[in-house]
Amino acid sequence: MKEDILESIVKITQQRDSDSLEFSLVATLAELFDIIDISILKLIGESPSSALERVVHLSHLESPLDNDDYHWEQFPQIVESNPIIERCLANDTHISVNNNNDSVSQYFPIKFVKIPSGVLKITAHKDVKLSETMISSFLKIYENYQFILNESERDKLTSLLNRRTFETKLSRLLRNQHQNLNLEQSPEQASAWLVMIDIDRFKRVNDTYGHIAGDEILLVLSQIMRSYFAGTDLLFRFGGEEFLLILDPMPLEVAFKTLSHFKDIIASHDFPLAKSVTISLGFAKITPNDYPPTILDFADRALYYAKEHGRNCVFNYEELVDQSELIAPISESTIELF
Repeated sequence: MKEDILESIVKITQQRDSDSLEFSLVATLAELFDIIDISILKLIGESPSSALERVVHLSHLESPLDNDDYHWEQFPQIVESNPIIERCLANDTHISVNNNNDSVSQYFPIKFVKIPSGVLKITAHKDVKLSETMISSFLKIYENYQFILNESERDKLTSLLNRRTFETKLSRLLRNQHQNLNLEQSPEQASAWLVMIDIDRFKRVNDTYGHIAGDEILLVLSQIMRSYFAGTDLLFRFGGEEFLLILDPMPLEVAFKTLSHFKDIIASHDFPLAKSVTISLGFAKITPNDYPPTILDFADRALYYAKEHGRNCVFNYEELVDQSELIAPISESTIELF
């Protein structure tokens, strides 16, 4: 047992990004205990009553052939808080609840820099003995290592995800889409969107008001992004005055409406010193058959079109191609050799 625990700790500390760390923690606890299901729920807001994002969920499937199997829930889901979770977070304490189906649900608070940030929920059969001390110790290792990884994954100024983490996050999303692609859905419903955002004439702001004012604008813009977009959307500072956003799956017209509204909010905001600031946006569909550099190039081309056609506007790459405003690259599969 001791060797298993040590090996599990080694596996956890081998992870190099926060997503892998969460999967590793859940998988480790599932190996050590006979669980029904286990999940990590992260607070979206700062209050214990805020909604939560279920970032990882693993369920134990007992097959008729007695071949144990596990099922991973790939996509994050928004779940409502409840009095048990609120009490767990507010009191920073472990809570055990007896369910009606002869099972027990255990709630463990998760903290980030001593501030409640989420809950680990484990459901097991009533006769299964879970070691509260061991689970709390694994959570402490997870929290400490999460802090180290967070420092490397976040932009120092804005605290958004940095460019280094972008390809990892997008690649994982593409893998999940491959595994969960529902052929009955239309492409509009099945697709997430990659958005490139650029502050218009930002060099002029720096030259006029100084780099401190420019940094203040970047910081305020990132704060507005964080409060406006959904908790499951991924926000990145890509470098300089460029930002990236991965929007949750939604129809094209909804994405247009969402981004246009965000653009208008920025244009009407009273920024420090510069007062008025506008942004240009270009976005492209994220499909399982594309590579991250390809999707990024499509969004970048739509952004460049926006910058060349008046700024303070939003354009979609696929629509620009349909309208013959941009030319799509020729796929190798369409080239005939003769």
